[in-house]
Amino acid sequence: MPILLSQRPAKAKRKVPPCGRLITHVAPHSPFQKLIAGRQARKGLSIRGLARLISQDIKTNSSTLYAWLHNENGFPHPKAFKELHIVALAKVLDIPELDIKKALDGSRHLYTRRGNPMPVKSKDAFRTFIEILKNDKNAAKKTIRRSYVLNLAINLYRGATGEDI
Repeated sequence: MPILLSQRPAKAKRKVPPCGRLITHVAPHSPFQKLIAGRQARKGLSIRGLARLISQDIKTNSSTLYAWLHNENGFPHPKAFKELHIVALAKVLDIPELDIKKALDGSRHLYTRRGNPMPVKSKDAFRTFIEILKNDKNAAKKTIRRSYVLNLAINLYRGATGEDI
C-alpha cells in the first residue's frame, strides 16, 4: 500500500558542510557569467548538460560549473579555472577563447561584489583639521595658542570653499 502524503516523514534539514559554507545563488552579473550563461541558454543546455559536454575534454562536474556561474565574485578562482577550461568552454559553446579571456579580466577588475568599484570619497582635510583642533584640549599648548590655529584653519577653509563653519 502506498504511503499517503500525510504519513510521510518531515523533510530533513538541509545538510551544511563542516566549514559552514554553502554556495548561494546569485544571478549572473559579471561579464564572464553573462557570456557563458547567455550562450548556454541560446544552445538550450542545462548546467548538467554543459558539464557533460565539457567533461568529454576535461574532467569538470556540474557543481563546479554552478559555482562559476552563480557565485558572488562573478568569476571563478584562478587556481580552479585553467587554460584547459577556457579551451573546453570555447569549443562547446562556440565562443572565441579571446572573448572568454576578456570577460574574465573584466569580471575580476570591475564586478567583484565585495568591493565598490567607485572611487572612495575624498576627505575634507580642513574640516577634519578644524574638528581636531576644536575637540583636542592638548593641541598647540607649548608654542602657539589653540585659538590662533583654529582661526587660521577657519580662514583657510572659508577661502577654499566659500562656506562658513
